[in-house]
Amino acid sequence: MAYHPAMDLLLFRHGIAEPSSAAVDDADRALTDEGRDRTRAAARGLLRLLPGIDLILTSPKVRARQTAELLSEVMGVKPRVLDALGEGSIRDVAAALADLEEPIVAVVGHEPQLSLLAEYLLGGPDANAFLILKKASAALLEVGECRDPGSANLLWSVPPRALRLLATAAESYMPQTSTLVPIRRLHAHRRWVNDRLRDAAEQLTDEQLDQPFEIGMGSIRSTLTHLYAAEYVWLEALRSNPTPPAPASIRFPDTATGLDAWRALENHWQDYLDQLTEEALDQPVAKVSTSSGAGRRFETPRLDVLLHVCTHAQYTTAQAINMMRRVGVPAQALPDSMLITMSREQSV
Repeated sequence: MAYHPAMDLLLFRHGIAEPSSAAVDDADRALTDEGRDRTRAAARGLLRLLPGIDLILTSPKVRARQTAELLSEVMGVKPRVLDALGEGSIRDVAAALADLEEPIVAVVGHEPQLSLLAEYLLGGPDANAFLILKKASAALLEVGECRDPGSANLLWSVPPRALRLLATAAESYMPQTSTLVPIRRLHAHRRWVNDRLRDAAEQLTDEQLDQPFEIGMGSIRSTLTHLYAAEYVWLEALRSNPTPPAPASIRFPDTATGLDAWRALENHWQDYLDQLTEEALDQPVAKVSTSSGAGRRFETPRLDVLLHVCTHAQYTTAQAINMMRRVGVPAQALPDSMLITMSREQSV
C-alpha cells in the first residue's frame, strides 16, 4: 500500500455554459457571459476559504478549461489538463490523483463525474451518492495518506451563491464599519499566535525541529520558516515589490537567527498596518508567482492579499501545532491559536 502526504482535494464544477446543440460539439460548449461573471465571483469566494491552491487539474472540455482559467486568475496557478476528467472513468481519475504530492489540489470538471468521484473517495465504490454540485459550486475533501477509496472526509460543500457572497463579504456585511477594523484585528491575532509559536519552538531540540513528517513543509523547522517566508514575501508585495524572493529560497543558519528575523518582521508588519488606509484596500497588488504558476504576474485586491496572509497563517499554524504534538510536546504546552483566547486575555 503506497502512502503519500494527506491532500485537500477541491472539486469545482464548471460555470454556466452554452446550451446543448446539434450545431456545437459538447466538448466545444463555452461559458456564457453570465457564466464567466458568476464563476469569477465564485473563484474569488474560494480565496476566502482556502490559503491557496498548489495544482489545478481540468477537463479538456472548453467550458471546464475556461472555468479553470478563471480559478487560475485568482489563485495564481496554471491549470493542467487531465483527459480523464473529460470522458474517463472515476477509477481513471482516482488513479491520476493517487500519486500527487501537492497538498491542495483543485479538480475542475463536470457532473455527475465529480459527485461520483467524491462518492468513490468518501465511501468506496459501493457507497451511495449524496453530493451533487451545482454549476460553479465547490466541495473540499480531505484525502488520507493511503489515498484508498473510503479514505477521504468531506470538509465542506458550498453552493455557488454562497461563494459569490463570500467574494463580496466585506461590502455586504460591514457597510457601516471600516474594513480596516477587522483586518487589523485578524493581523493582531496572527501576531499573537506567532508569538506563541516562537516561544514553543525555542523549547524544542534540533532533533524535534527537524523530525520528518508527511504534512506541512516536512518538518517543524521548515514549516515555521515557510510561515515567516510567506509573511515576508507578501509584505514586500504590499510595499510595491512585485518580485520578492521565492519563499523556498529563504533559509536561516540556526533557530535563534530565524526567530529573531521573524520578530523583527512583525514590527515591519505593524508599521505597514498602522499606515494602511481604507482607500488602499481596493487597489491591486502586483506579484510575480513563484509557485506552480511561476513567472506569471498577477494583480490581486489588497484586501484579499491581507486576508490571504491571515488564512495562510492559520492553515500553516495548524500543521505546525500538529507536528509539535507528534514530537512529544504536552497538550498543555502546545501554542494556543484561538482568537477567543486572545480576546479573553486582553479583556482581563
